[in-house]
Amino acid sequence: MTYESQVVASMNNFLTQHGFNVSIQATTSSYSGTEYDDEYLAGSGTTLTAKGIILPIGQDDLKYLEDGKIRHTDSKLYVAGSFNIASNYWISVSGTGITNITGSYIILPEGVKEWHLGGSVMFVQSFIRRRIE
Repeated sequence: MTYESQVVASMNNFLTQHGFNVSIQATTSSYSGTEYDDEYLAGSGTTLTAKGIILPIGQDDLKYLEDGKIRHTDSKLYVAGSFNIASNYWISVSGTGITNITGSYIILPEGVKEWHLGGSVMFVQSFIRRRIE
């Protein structure tokens, strides 16, 4: 087993043991036609289930804040590198004892980033925003 694959396996193991349940699904954007801004999102495609870790925005994210691409209330989601996520996805987070983060989120287009080690993707980081339902 190579060093890279050991690190990726360790990261996946950490997410499995300590992560929250995350359902990831692609969305389609539609307009109702009654008003110019009556947009709504509908789930489409297969729902993937993963373990993920959600962290608050940190010092490394100040550039995104200054540019107005994220808000102070946004968060970061980390999932295993085997999951291919994009900005047109929404996620649902569930688990026991985590009522402050349980809910639905959208993945922001500015923040999907893959972290590579050698030729392997260790994990995927994305900025997320709580959906208002």
